[in-house]
Amino acid sequence: MSTTDRAISDEARHRLLFALERHDTGTREARAERIIWHSRFDLPGAVLWDRHETAMLLEEARKCFTEGQFMANHLNKFMKFGEHLIPINVLLL
Repeated sequence: MSTTDRAISDEARHRLLFALERHDTGTREARAERIIWHSRFDLPGAVLWDRHETAMLLEEARKCFTEGQFMANHLNKFMKFGEHLIPINVLLL
């Protein structure tokens, strides 16, 4: 048992698990619908031939969308756009 584990009482742990279960149950159907919708755009076996950061940003955007974190998804897409725009402008100068 780590120091962190000892700092959390059994009651607090139970309340946390209950809150997580309630959240999961309350958002499960909407998350499933978003996964189904997004899966129409997935390409099985596709490989992204680009920088590792781009692949990670795309994965993060997918996770944000699935979890309903829409603002994070928009910020993530903006960052991805900037990542590709800046190198192109530097090359054109």
